[in-house]
Amino acid sequence: MIRLIPAKNAQRLSLVRHTQRRTLGIYLWCVVFGGMIAEYSSDPWWRIFGLGVMFPAGGFLMHGIESFTTHMMHGFAFLGGLMLFGLSCVLWFATGNILAPPLMWLVLAVLASSMGAQHPHHSDAALFVAVMSIAAIIIAYGWKKIAQLRQSKKRAQLNAWLSTDAPVLALSFSQEQKQSELTYEEVQRLRFVLDRALQPIDQFHGFEWLDQFQTAAVRYQINFLGYALAMNQHSYMPACGAYMHEAGRNLIHKLSDVRIWRYWTLEHLWGNLRYNPDPITHENIMFTGFAALQMAMFHASTGARDFLQEDSFMVRYDDRRIWKHHLPTLIASMQEKMNASPYAFIACEPNWIYPLCNMIGLSAIRHAQPEWWQKHQARFIESLEHDFMDGQGRIIACRARRIGLAFPMMGGVMPQALPCLFLNALAPDMARRQWLLVRKNIMQDGILNRKAFWRIDTGNYRFSRAAAYNCVALAAREMGDEHVYNACMEALEEECPSVEQGGVMHRNHASVWAHGVEMFARATHHHSFATMMQQASDTPSHHPIVEHVPYAEASVASSHSTHDRLDVVLYPHHHARTTSMTIARLIPHAAYRVEHKGEVQHLCADHDGKIALPVILDGRTAISVYAV
Repeated sequence: MIRLIPAKNAQRLSLVRHTQRRTLGIYLWCVVFGGMIAEYSSDPWWRIFGLGVMFPAGGFLMHGIESFTTHMMHGFAFLGGLMLFGLSCVLWFATGNILAPPLMWLVLAVLASSMGAQHPHHSDAALFVAVMSIAAIIIAYGWKKIAQLRQSKKRAQLNAWLSTDAPVLALSFSQEQKQSELTYEEVQRLRFVLDRALQPIDQFHGFEWLDQFQTAAVRYQINFLGYALAMNQHSYMPACGAYMHEAGRNLIHKLSDVRIWRYWTLEHLWGNLRYNPDPITHENIMFTGFAALQMAMFHASTGARDFLQEDSFMVRYDDRRIWKHHLPTLIASMQEKMNASPYAFIACEPNWIYPLCNMIGLSAIRHAQPEWWQKHQARFIESLEHDFMDGQGRIIACRARRIGLAFPMMGGVMPQALPCLFLNALAPDMARRQWLLVRKNIMQDGILNRKAFWRIDTGNYRFSRAAAYNCVALAAREMGDEHVYNACMEALEEECPSVEQGGVMHRNHASVWAHGVEMFARATHHHSFATMMQQASDTPSHHPIVEHVPYAEASVASSHSTHDRLDVVLYPHHHARTTSMTIARLIPHAAYRVEHKGEVQHLCADHDGKIALPVILDGRTAISVYAV
């Protein structure tokens, strides 16, 4: 039985409606107050200023009657002012700068007063601006009601489909046996991630530095490279420490570099009107939640517990301001704010609440604090369905907490698809429904509708569907939809072909973030992410593990172990012919049989339970070590 799209709960919507009505009330107060100044003030400067208070750039509508040229100049000034106000709203959305729109509104009012005070004739100007303001409100309200009626009709149609055809479609989703080994091509793709992760922590060669406020921010590149590494470890090499553990730790520690989180000083100041550079203590789930999930996935895939240790994640602003954190403090910060939030969600950029960012943070909580999640789950689902979905079940990208307005649907199918990955760990029945709705939108007669994919790579703002294809492929893999996954990968290869250079596979023009998402998708299988968030490491601490293999000489494609056996597959790098490998967590002084290239050796573990092996590399190289 597929979960249906619910009708909007009027009682639940009271929070959004109350916020929107409060916003409308404040604006109507501006109209009345500004209109009184414009109508009754004897000073032309104040009269024009009053019009500017009534409507953004409204003061420019105060015009003289001397000539047509004057009319045109003031008309163009009004349109230009509206554009500037619109840009300030974009700045507010992009950087959380809540001061930008009201300051721009005020500046335009003062500028119009200064430019137009020589034209005092305005017999109907105040009335005209008032009528224009009320008309704008009525049009917006009417448009909203029409949209709600359309969505209600669409919801009925979709629910009928979910009740009849969708269950049959859901049964076709793959239950395939999980692949246990990387192909050589995938090994080359993974090296794109590892090359960036294994450089010194304070270096960022190969990352894209465009901005630190929106989706191209370096922190998101680090996060998704980290997620990709963790999922590859979980799926293919749970018994490999070596450079995989080092790379995972490095990426987490890179997040503590002040260049990565310094943006928060400004966002917190102009968005919350508070000064505190610490990126953890107040909301900011776009840093805290993403970092927490990176730590949780690292723990789940490696069995390590590095970031449960106090002071393991230190953020240093300068020599005087250092904040000591670890995974529990990140989790506690999110829990505190979610408990206090009337929406059950917390903001990313100040004021803007993104459901996807909250799902990412909640996935970390789901892993680290499952008891708290069980208590919060019902509240999360209710808020998501009634506050952050429209009438036809589409996830709203973000909602402004202080004014209650939702951002228009944009970004193509990606903002609807990617949440399915995280929802599968939080509310699997909702994830299945949302994925079925996404699939209905992007598949036409079994063929991928490429027009549904946004042409802008959100990781670097270039024209490319790479990010969109990879995000949908990632969600498809998690939901077991191999048909959509393969269709996305084929489209990706056709539009953004792979290039091999120095043993590393990459895609020109695709962002680093898109590469991370792709490797995340390639390592994911049906319910992989949900399973990872619900369990500890696949390899218990007493099972054998690859402790060391030189990254410059060889790449691990597979490493799996039981309590007395380890199976490893290596590939040479840059035509290397030999390498060495250290196996650890063996029984001290116990005898082991080593099979390599058709030859058998009998070796004893040393007093630390380790064996050092010389390895001859020849293409795919399989090695088995097991107790005699």
